[in-house]
Amino acid sequence: MSTVRIPSTSHFERQNLALVLGITIPGVLLSTLLLSSIAYLALKRVSRKHLNRVSFRVLIYALISNLLFMILVFVDMAEIPHACGPVSFLRLFCISFSACMSFCIVLNLQLVLVHGINGNSMEKYYLIISILVCLACHIPAQIAGVYGWSNASGECWIRNPYRKDELAWLIGTQTFWLLSMASAEVISFLTITIFMVRQEIRLRRLKNGLHTTSASTNSLLVVRQAPIVKYRSTILRVGLYPLFSCICSAMSTLVNVFAIYTRSGFHPSPQILSLGVVMFLLRPLLYVLLAATDPGYLRAFQALCAHQRALSAAPTSQDSSAPIQARTHPRRFSEANRALIFVALGRGSAKTGRPSTATESSTDSPTHPKDEERAVVNNRMVEEVDSSVANQL
Repeated sequence: MSTVRIPSTSHFERQNLALVLGITIPGVLLSTLLLSSIAYLALKRVSRKHLNRVSFRVLIYALISNLLFMILVFVDMAEIPHACGPVSFLRLFCISFSACMSFCIVLNLQLVLVHGINGNSMEKYYLIISILVCLACHIPAQIAGVYGWSNASGECWIRNPYRKDELAWLIGTQTFWLLSMASAEVISFLTITIFMVRQEIRLRRLKNGLHTTSASTNSLLVVRQAPIVKYRSTILRVGLYPLFSCICSAMSTLVNVFAIYTRSGFHPSPQILSLGVVMFLLRPLLYVLLAATDPGYLRAFQALCAHQRALSAAPTSQDSSAPIQARTHPRRFSEANRALIFVALGRGSAKTGRPSTATESSTDSPTHPKDEERAVVNNRMVEEVDSSVANQL
């Protein structure tokens, strides 16, 4: 990463330092405040369930990694010679790990929605594989003594990125992997978008078919509650994390390579270095702003505020005023998100897409008690699947 300083004291050096501090200080403060508030909300039972989402937990791992990266920027400014190698290793490790977590967010969406894989069971693999990949990238470079003080950029980075062998280290440990994950994020996001469009078309066709066959109101209500429709805004919102990460990763890595080949004398162009500063330090700040407006985080905050208002309004009846907690646990499912419509139609003929016989026989007569009971069961099944999908996204 080419960032903070160049050796000679100049007007550009002061501007570059001001740019680094102007991005890093707000990023550290906001990250600390956000992570503290998330920890507090997670301790409260009334708000904990809104944070119980795989992508949000993966985002927390990325936020912690970004916070450590920004703290190491201040350590780099202290110019401690004997700590330069470990600082370089940790900084590049944090960049790679944050990129891996961003890729895991969009990968989890694809696995859950498109392929019907349980996201909760995959979470540990996201974390373990990401750590192993980052260690495999940076430990060999650390052992080979590649990381240290860079005379070119005036910071703890790769010792001399203009030598061919160490340029190869830069590409092999950082540039190749960041660009690969950025490309994979784009492919996964496009796959999810195409899948959602197809599901939307399928739901509309089925809804029109239900209208033409005079299906019951309960079946139509269940169709509208399908997770792919109900959580559409959340899915698209979660997709913003890898989208911003893709932009930052692609631009920052390309800036590094471009800075090497467009140097004037021994130093890269000051404008190129400034752009590298913004791209690498902007990712943590963007993640903080996106996480602070995450739907799950906002719902958890609103639920806690509503609970506190209810307790203060009726202090003598805390048990009755407290909201009822849903005790539905995530269940393993494979094709439930694809065939949810057929589940919603009860026990009718799923192959033809027609509603059940009991529904057909009651279209011109008052609702039979058995039909009402079947509708209640169907709605409970959909609520359980909704809860499972929400926790796995």
